[in-house]
Amino acid sequence: MKSEFRGTSGQSEVLNANEQVNDSSKSDKRQADNNVTICFDNIKSLSLVDSEQEFAETDLPSTHSTDNEIETDANIYHSNEDIKQTVEETSPFTKTEQPISHMKTCFYQQKCTSYKAAILFKVLKSTTNQLLDLKQSFDNMTVIEGITPEQQNVIDELKRRTINAVSPKMLEDELLFYRFAKARDFDLADAEAMIRKSKIFREELKIDKLLTDYKPPANLVKYVPTQLLCFDKEGCAVRYVDGGRVDAKGLWNLAKKQDLLKYFAYRIEQDAEKIFKNSAKPKKAFYLPIFNMEELAYSTVTHMKTLQYCLYFLKCYVDNFPERLKCAVVINAPFYFLWAFSVFKQVLPATIIQKIRIFGRDGWKECLQEFIDADDLPAFLGGNRTDPNGNPQCKTFVKWGEPIPKRCYMRTERKQLASVSDSEKVSIMPFSKEEISFEVNEENSELEWEFETKNRDIDFSMYFKEAALEESQPLELIPKQRVDTCYETEKGLFKCEKIGTYTIVFDNSYSWVYTKELYYRASVKSPNGNDQWI
Repeated sequence: MKSEFRGTSGQSEVLNANEQVNDSSKSDKRQADNNVTICFDNIKSLSLVDSEQEFAETDLPSTHSTDNEIETDANIYHSNEDIKQTVEETSPFTKTEQPISHMKTCFYQQKCTSYKAAILFKVLKSTTNQLLDLKQSFDNMTVIEGITPEQQNVIDELKRRTINAVSPKMLEDELLFYRFAKARDFDLADAEAMIRKSKIFREELKIDKLLTDYKPPANLVKYVPTQLLCFDKEGCAVRYVDGGRVDAKGLWNLAKKQDLLKYFAYRIEQDAEKIFKNSAKPKKAFYLPIFNMEELAYSTVTHMKTLQYCLYFLKCYVDNFPERLKCAVVINAPFYFLWAFSVFKQVLPATIIQKIRIFGRDGWKECLQEFIDADDLPAFLGGNRTDPNGNPQCKTFVKWGEPIPKRCYMRTERKQLASVSDSEKVSIMPFSKEEISFEVNEENSELEWEFETKNRDIDFSMYFKEAALEESQPLELIPKQRVDTCYETEKGLFKCEKIGTYTIVFDNSYSWVYTKELYYRASVKSPNGNDQWI
């Protein structure tokens, strides 16, 4: 979001600059001096000045500015049409007002943003090309409160490096580059790697088109107990999750892990879109989930597949939706929930752990009311909101967990690739993996694959090594994910934008006991439509 620059708009509010400065109180002067320091820090970060002395002497109108200096700057302004047009477009003053004197007045009277005031003064002493570059830089700038000039430099450089790699949909979040930089503690290399991996993740799940092209499966809508509840006092999205009553084991049989992930991403994108549209300015953090762990079964907490799935979903959230969480409130948590939470902390950064509040039976209602108006909060959560018939459980608009009928489970399909003549068979021992490489000789070719295991699951990932960079490390294209093919054959497609070596990895290194028998086939299809199964 671009900073607002507001000044006086009427002649009656604008006083003579010299008279205004002379009449300033000592308090106003101290405030002005503070603003000079702030301006210097910001201008210096843009490499517009080299020293504080140069900044004080040449870039800001001080009480020592002479009438000749003001007149000289005014002459420059009137003689250069490019400068004049730019200043008039960005200045809050009317065309009849003298920009130098009135900008000076507004600066000391706090009528405008000191950051932009300093930039406009620098503009008046720039060449035409420098002026236009400076104007463009300012127009493209997102001013973020609470960060240092060094951190802003990291954000700007991250934007410069990756703006052509991210999608237009991602750019709808005006704090996109801040979020990824902050998530990696403003380490530029780590932030760049993170945002590029996230772009691949979004392409794989087609996240940019979820809100337009994706129709969530009816069974997931019915049996995943969550909904957007309301907005908190600051306009952040409050999402309720009935985590204690959810039929976790049934849920894992209701849909494949990737289908569940896509559905969860769909809900996250829904909430984000509402926030972005309803907010006057972008929010650093705008997500406040409530996890109700009432009736959480001990068997659920100790169920290995449930823990694995939850770890996977949490890791995907942390890596691809960073710095959105305002606070997470866990209520009615039994003591054994902390065992599961100790496992979840493996993938949660410290910045997120600090935002999680866990309550037992008591204390959480006061916490929720700290964030949410009582009239927006359901009665069973400590608020005033009820069903039309007065039911405090609010079942007309709150989705509660319920058992999932087995008739809704996915059906185990008969294995198909084992009987296909052109499929390949590999046996992957415990603690080992199988790598299958493909040479792609044409840009924008498509790599297509399908595979299935005779039993159990397998880790799948894909890497790329550019032909021109033989000494470089392989780039991860598809992060490692555990795939269970007991319900259907796993199929995938990847567009190979660059020439080089693409490697599919089937990894069984996590298994201590079981050898995995796997069948696969793959093909590379060139842009002209020719393909060959490999």
